[in-house]
Amino acid sequence: MLMPAPSALQASDTSQIADEEARAAAFLNAVIVVPWGVLGSQLTGDCGEQFRAPQPDEEMVLVDPAGLNYIQVDGPRLAGGAAGAIYRFLGIHDRDCFPVDVMQAIQSELDAKLQRYGDLQVIHAVGPDFRSDTYANSKEGTAIEALSVVYYHVLQEYSASGLRRLRLPPLSGGIFSGRFAKKLPGLTVGALAQAFSRLDALCQERVMASTSIELCIFLEDDFAQYSSALQRVQQVLSPPASPGAGAVSPHSKASSCGSEPPQQAVGFEALSLEQQALAMEPVIGDRPGTGHSILRVGQEFSPRKPPPDISIVSSMASVKAMAKQKKAQSSPRATRKKEEIKPWDRSGANDAAEELEPDEKTVLHFDNFWKAKTVKLSPDHVCASWSKFPYGGMVMSLEPIRKQVIGRYFEILVDESDSSRWSDGLGIGIAMKPSKEALRYHMNHVGQFEGFACELLEKSWLLGYDGGRGKFCGQTRYLTGGEMRNGVWRPKDLRAGDLVGLLVTPDGHMLLFVNEELRVMAQSCEGLDKMWTRQVHAVLDLDGCTKSVHFLNTNGMPSRKVQLLHAEYREAEHNAKVKDGVATNV
Repeated sequence: MLMPAPSALQASDTSQIADEEARAAAFLNAVIVVPWGVLGSQLTGDCGEQFRAPQPDEEMVLVDPAGLNYIQVDGPRLAGGAAGAIYRFLGIHDRDCFPVDVMQAIQSELDAKLQRYGDLQVIHAVGPDFRSDTYANSKEGTAIEALSVVYYHVLQEYSASGLRRLRLPPLSGGIFSGRFAKKLPGLTVGALAQAFSRLDALCQERVMASTSIELCIFLEDDFAQYSSALQRVQQVLSPPASPGAGAVSPHSKASSCGSEPPQQAVGFEALSLEQQALAMEPVIGDRPGTGHSILRVGQEFSPRKPPPDISIVSSMASVKAMAKQKKAQSSPRATRKKEEIKPWDRSGANDAAEELEPDEKTVLHFDNFWKAKTVKLSPDHVCASWSKFPYGGMVMSLEPIRKQVIGRYFEILVDESDSSRWSDGLGIGIAMKPSKEALRYHMNHVGQFEGFACELLEKSWLLGYDGGRGKFCGQTRYLTGGEMRNGVWRPKDLRAGDLVGLLVTPDGHMLLFVNEELRVMAQSCEGLDKMWTRQVHAVLDLDGCTKSVHFLNTNGMPSRKVQLLHAEYREAEHNAKVKDGVATNV
């Protein structure tokens, strides 16, 4: 048998490598990094969670970054974070286990399974946990190999779905990224290219027939890193364009098999106003033009930079109006009338309560991530309770507290209390949300943590506990008699139906009201006056005698009685300063 000459073998290998790189480049050109998560919302440092894109529908496949322990043991009911939000969207958040097909298909890390829930199709995928001993001394190549396996399984399942739109989050992100956290954007892009190259020709053809493949970045701070990582890898894999050659549409057949000549991308200015409006649709939000938008011409897509002037599409006012309208229509959360809310049962639901459309100006919800695992939230995220556990923990609001002239104000209503076992009660205050990285060492393998705000949050200011003290930035300060003019307030005395309000003034005072009566006037709380220009959130250390509470629709909106009591306090404060010679009457 004659063997081919070494030169022929080398030429064959080189040709194969070049062909694989060409296919990988075509696939990565089809991937678009978008500034929203798989559910269409983005977490920003300034405005909290904002909807940037429509929620998934029956024509789209979304990928669930699942945890193996939840798939095999805990079920959707106990999941939190991104996976928990997806399960609430699918309506399976109250189930004790996943479908049998999912549990049988996903037996270990790197497995993935396509599953239909009603009209929606979801790919459950378990990425590698880079914190484990398996990857303790591994190099980047090992990490890319592991990621490429799970992405390979994801793309296989997607190709079998029959759909042409995919929303994919970076797998193994957050606490699971371990020591590869800073390098994860580059590892993700490289793993995606490698995963696509492993697919057979039929799967590759089905994937390349997609009309959109979105790499969804939920955290605003991570968006630029993933965008630049994708661009760097695209530049490495893509051959240099010949002078005068037009851009190749990433979804054209030419980009996948090279059988057709490159198609010229249509310039933005050459489109009609209707086509320009369609092209700008994916980036409509509070800040149009954020990140990479997608230019759509029929079924063709090409990456581009947004034009410097978007007035040809619509005015800024109309864009914001459209964004608010979409958010109101798609938001899964709702609030309830005060008189209709009852303490929610142990399952965390109150089906008898009538749900209303949320009022964006006054509504507060609890954040499903920034809470201890011993605190459970109702489906609408308005109620919080630790009644199913032996002790409680911290819980924060999703939205920041709005500013008013007199300060920041919010209220909670006590739904359930029990003074038979404890001599203290809840802590209530405000806090800045830290980065998730700051709590990584307090979290378990599935991203949950235990503990209280006064211990975990560096920038927090809280009153309550035994009533005679405050916890400011982790330090205890005992309150004076002048700060409790009606005697010591004891949180253990709170009963179901009691209303607790907190007002934080611009100059750093904290005024606590119980049933609209002023009970605590903590003055000049350490460092609080410097927080007026920063965004802060409501925070509770839910524990002790107070077991269940819910937010009222009073984000920044104190009642008339509270405003009058605040005015009396400020007048007394001013008169005291005049008496001490610190201020003068005008």
